[in-house]
Amino acid sequence: KKLGATSMFLLHTELHTDLIDDSFVIPIRDEDVCVEWLLSEILTRYHEWHPFKVYEFEIYKINNNLIKSNEINKETKLLSLIDDENNRIMLIESELSKLRRKEDEEKEEELRLERLRIEQEKKEKRRLRINEISLNGNCWELTKYSQFLNVPIDKEEGDGQILINTGSLDQWCSIRFISAILPIFNKFYFSIKILELPATTNTWKICIGAVPIQFKINADRHWIGSQNSWSYIAGTGGKCHNSGKSQTYGDPYKEGDVISVLLNFENGTIEFFKNDKSQGIAFKDLKSAVIPAVSLTAKGCKLKLLNLLNDKHLPNKYK
Repeated sequence: KKLGATSMFLLHTELHTDLIDDSFVIPIRDEDVCVEWLLSEILTRYHEWHPFKVYEFEIYKINNNLIKSNEINKETKLLSLIDDENNRIMLIESELSKLRRKEDEEKEEELRLERLRIEQEKKEKRRLRINEISLNGNCWELTKYSQFLNVPIDKEEGDGQILINTGSLDQWCSIRFISAILPIFNKFYFSIKILELPATTNTWKICIGAVPIQFKINADRHWIGSQNSWSYIAGTGGKCHNSGKSQTYGDPYKEGDVISVLLNFENGTIEFFKNDKSQGIAFKDLKSAVIPAVSLTAKGCKLKLLNLLNDKHLPNKYK
């Protein structure tokens, strides 16, 4: 068959694989193109439309006539096989391609199992590490906290005492300590250092305090100071209890400051300290078990839990 300078021949092709069947109409403008060109063109078009991996096609039928492997080769002129009346070719995935795809699938399965094994090892290592840290009782809760918070558990990264906001879009992220503080402690004293406090659109910035046992960390209103909890606010120096308003209390605090909290079950009070200086009695309605907790908003905000001390170790000036 001869093609003129401006003429074109349309070749109808059918593709059959173990994964999917399809068909393409291939325009041929060069009378000298070979079978190799068609196979490459078909493979390119197939991959443009389908994600299933195929490495190679071979001609199976021309106009319903079976083609033996020795009848044609890649250098065979394509137009020597077809004409205007016989312009349909069926192609199938080659056995070599199937074999290669099977090998790929086996490798992918091996990699999947290896990734799964590594992931399970990491989970088990983390579980054991969490159990180890939890026994010390001097850390944040180590599971089920906000996706925007990070609590590193490696020794060199803070032993579960460092808290980082990885990006909450200036919305509140709250977290509690790992265990509740019971009234039998009489007095309980803990300290938190503000390691880093980047800018945030939330004027309160940080809330440090305590929450009741029934506090829901994922509720719509979950900053420390809501849901009958108590807090000392960084941005205003105010205090908050079961509301969204800051009441006048003490000095604002910032990066580098250490905020301490004295839970005094003997007289039912909560007292906050900024760099060891008392800001006065903030609340007088402490009656039952609570959990120390913090809320933060700024991306990159970083806090560190310093001390958890019971009545036996409480500094004399606080007894």
